[in-house]
Order: sequence, then structure tokens, then C-alpha cells
Amino acid sequence: MGAAAMAILGGQVDAALIGADRVTANGDAANKIGSLGVALASDAAKIPFLVIAPESTVDRDTKSGSEIHIEMRKDEEVTHLAGVPIAPLGTRTFNPAFDVTPHKYISALVTEKRVYDYKFWSTSMIPKELSQLVERSKTLGADQSLVLYGGGNTSSKGRITDYLGRLREVMWVKGSGADMMFGEASDYPALYLEELLALEKLIHSMMT
Repeated sequence: MGAAAMAILGGQVDAALIGADRVTANGDAANKIGSLGVALASDAAKIPFLVIAPESTVDRDTKSGSEIHIEMRKDEEVTHLAGVPIAPLGTRTFNPAFDVTPHKYISALVTEKRVYDYKFWSTSMIPKELSQLVERSKTLGADQSLVLYGGGNTSSKGRITDYLGRLREVMWVKGSGADMMFGEASDYPALYLEELLALEKLIHSMMT
């Protein structure tokens, strides 16, 4: 990743994509050392910075990147070359194997199951339709006289500008696993209607 920042700031890159070993509940992403530098350069250049990883890397039990233990590699990896010392004896190094990119620098997490658009994880940027859905759901979830008490599925349609700057029609959906009374905007992933309709047509064609 040594030349990545220079290429990004030099206008040679349209979007940066990295992998991840773990993604925490708040969206922070741990990956091989150097990933954070690519994220910072992307933020400075105002280009999308995407994390591409399997759904299995999403660790909802770890709240944030500050809870991830970072492996430190041996000093000899830096102070020696082919077993021969190239630094004064006793030299200590800072040699982490991974770094953690805060979610504020990540445009989206793309897995084999969905796209997590980070833009709307910030309360100040939540679309009106989604805010209304969350408040509606909390009210319904708190009413013990309803079947929806504590659970149920709710959804709402709206439009967002995605991580590539495109205006997209979406449906925000809350799965049945989350309690409606305590749900927040991050519990309602945005599903792109265009892709959902294409999937519906595909399934229909396979069944007829």
C-alpha cells in the first residue's frame, strides 16, 4: 500500500477498495496495516472508500474498533534482514500487523448479502422518512395491546444518494430479530429497490 496515498491524492484513483478481517458493530473495520492510511487519503481526495468482506466478518458483539486486540509483530522483522542486524542491538519497533479504520472514513461495507451504507449511520444525516419509520416503530413496539409489541417487521420507502453519488430508491426494513421499542436507524438497512425487483423477476422466472 506504499504508493496508494500518492496515487489517490494525485487523482489517479476513482474509488478505493480494501478487505477486512473484522467489522465491529459500529462499522469500524480492522484490516492489514496500511488500510487506515488509504482511508485517510480517500477522505482527503473525496473519493469513495469501500470495505469488501464476507458477512461473517461483521462482529456485532464487539462494539467498536477500540475493543479489537491488535497483534504486534516481532522487532526482528524490522531490525533484521535475512537474519542479519541492520539496526543497533536492542532497538525496539512499533510493528503492528493490523490497523483499524473508524467508520466515519468508510463509505460502505459490501458483503455477499448486502451493502451497508455508512452515510446514514450518523444521526445528523438520517433521511426524514427513516427517522419517521424509527419513531413509528418505537411507538408500535411499546404498545402491549398490539401483536407487534416488542417485535415484528416494519419498512418504509424513500430516496438516498448512495456512496457513489447516485440517487437511489430504497426500502428501509427492520428484521424480526430486533426489538422495535429500542431500534435505531442503524437497525434498518437500506435495500435498493432496483436490485430487489430484479431479484423478484429472477425468482419468478425460475419458478415458472
